[in-house]
Amino acid sequence: MIWGLYWGCQMVSNQELKERLHETKSGLNRKGYLVCDTCKGSYKLEAGEKPEDYSPECECGGKLTYNRNISSSNKNTRLKNIIIVGSVSFVIAILLASFLVPLLYLGYMESQFSSVNKNVGTSTNYDQLNTITLSYDALQNQYQYLGTSVYSSKNIALKSAYSNAQLQLENTNTTISNANSALSTGQPSNEVNKRINVAQAQLLIAQKSLNNVTSMM
Repeated sequence: MIWGLYWGCQMVSNQELKERLHETKSGLNRKGYLVCDTCKGSYKLEAGEKPEDYSPECECGGKLTYNRNISSSNKNTRLKNIIIVGSVSFVIAILLASFLVPLLYLGYMESQFSSVNKNVGTSTNYDQLNTITLSYDALQNQYQYLGTSVYSSKNIALKSAYSNAQLQLENTNTTISNANSALSTGQPSNEVNKRINVAQAQLLIAQKSLNNVTSMM
């Protein structure tokens, strides 16, 4: 009678069975991987090889550890990496928040302060421009009233002086329009103030020109 047992899918003899059991007990038939904890490199143990046959140190300087299944080692490594990355990201986020939040708040407050100052400045400019416009309207009425007497006069010098005065009145209207345009289009405050000052100065010139015509009558 032939004595034997099935080992896997092959028929083996009693002698072969004893040898394989001996290899298993002694660790010669151990399977698995040596995995480096630093570079994550791995080496699959061949039949008859044991972890003790190799140096516990990897070429990169890391430590070699034995794992029966490399997938479990990779899972642990990935989990560890996820935890490390998550922790670092959280710390970075906290640090950024501690710096950015105060800066954003200061920027917001500055914009609000600038907006208030701008609104105050704009309101003052509108008031100044409105005063100049009212003065111009009153001066224009004086020109029209005086024009009737000038045109009926035969004084050529008077008519010439009146024509020059009317030119100054037209210039005043132009400067007022320029100031209004700068204000309505949101030009810088220094430009708006500059144009308002020009309009005010031109209004005075038109007023003096009219006074000159009146003195000649």
